Amino acid sequence: MLVIADYRLAPEVQFPKPVEDIRDAMSWFLSNPSTILNDNPAGLPVTVDISKIAVTAHSAGSNHVSSLYLSPSVLAVDSPIRAATVGLALAGGAFIFSTSVPGIPFDILEQYYGSTETTLAKMPLTLLEEAP
Repeated sequence: MLVIADYRLAPEVQFPKPVEDIRDAMSWFLSNPSTILNDNPAGLPVTVDISKIAVTAHSAGSNHVSSLYLSPSVLAVDSPIRAATVGLALAGGAFIFSTSVPGIPFDILEQYYGSTETTLAKMPLTLLEEAP
């Protein structure tokens, strides 16, 4: 089964709101799998083992998912989402940010994170380096 979570976009919201949207969608699914299974247009029998989920994301979604799993303040260490997760596949995301890369609009990241300092402190690589 494939479940696709959506999230709000910057500049209407700032970090960590989109990351929380992903967390909340995953949490809702893990708490309500029968709702999804009962919405089966083909009427085929479907079973899902929600004790083992794999999460994949691309581009900005990779940034949000890595931020989710690397931010204990957003996703508790003892979260049912963590307990159920058996793997992550993150593709095409930006995990390192720099203010000095020509052509990269760092101001967009500052709008999302709130400041240069917060951007660098909350980029996925920094979160990984600080992870317990």
